[in-house]
Amino acid sequence: MVNYNKREWWIDYSKFIAIFLIVVIHLIYTFTTFGIKTGYETQMILKFGYLFHVPIFYFVSGYLYKDILPKIAIKKYFKRLIVPFFFFGLIGIILTLLTYINYLNNKNIIFYFFKLLFTLILQKSSIYNPNGTIWFLLALFEVIIFFSLINSKIKNSYSVKLKEFFSIKIKKEILIIFIIILLNLILFILNYFHITIFFCVDAAIIGLSFFYTGYLFKAKGMIDYFKNKKKNVLFLVLFLIIALLSYASHSSIKFYAGKWTGNLIFAYIGSFSGIFLVVAFTNIISNINNKLIYLISINTLTIMGLEKFLRRGVTFALNGIFIKIHPLIGLCVITFLILLISVFVATLINKFYPNLIGNPPNK
Repeated sequence: MVNYNKREWWIDYSKFIAIFLIVVIHLIYTFTTFGIKTGYETQMILKFGYLFHVPIFYFVSGYLYKDILPKIAIKKYFKRLIVPFFFFGLIGIILTLLTYINYLNNKNIIFYFFKLLFTLILQKSSIYNPNGTIWFLLALFEVIIFFSLINSKIKNSYSVKLKEFFSIKIKKEILIIFIIILLNLILFILNYFHITIFFCVDAAIIGLSFFYTGYLFKAKGMIDYFKNKKKNVLFLVLFLIIALLSYASHSSIKFYAGKWTGNLIFAYIGSFSGIFLVVAFTNIISNINNKLIYLISINTLTIMGLEKFLRRGVTFALNGIFIKIHPLIGLCVITFLILLISVFVATLINKFYPNLIGNPPNK
């Protein structure tokens, strides 16, 4: 049984906000594909949500991470992230092949199958990607392995002698931050020369910044600053203003592409301010226990695996009914439908084949 009173509900609400934004943003693109017109306000949501919808997941993942050796991390998170990555990827391949079955002969089916499979593994083509959303599972796996390697190899502090009578101690946290900045600079240079990086390594490098921030929040007890609701109102206003300024600069991080648009520094400022904005807001409402929010929260990775198929199916079935009433109403209604259906499917899979979605079987 789940003890709802002992849960950190701000985490559940943060994950809900993030997955809600992911579905909404992807829905806006789906509407465009189906020729359904949306209003100006939906484009504002699209651009503003881009600032922090993915960084929230990295941040929360870092907050929940517990120090383990790289070998154990590989074994543990391969089951939790890579197995569902291939499971939902293969579903995407099968559905894609079924869509074009009338246009393919036996040889073409085999060729197209391997093309889709290689695209799934390489993660560098949005056209032939059978399930674009699950790139995050692969990237998060890499982030965790990168961090476990860095964290296990670096000592708590290093003494650096600059001169015979002068030395300075560099803390572990500073060294890790330096390594993360260095990796991002290398990625920036590679992007500048248009060098392609495969397997979502670029998205993992960018995500490492937010993952480590979440890790420090837990390790240093920084989350305690957000436990006072009056202060959280001030934080809410402050980080909203900063996020809006970043939004106005048209700067954001394109995680799947492993690139930045606009100003790189403003893009990071926007993402971090968006994270803290969500943390402040969710801590204000953290005393509200909601079972549906909990179910959506614990199934966010499964929702990522299913949402591409569900949003296309639901959008096609409803044919823009709710959008005709109002674009925002349509977005919210369809998003909630997708989340509810995903939770129902996840519950069924978890009951019979939990390993497929990264959950250990109930003993």
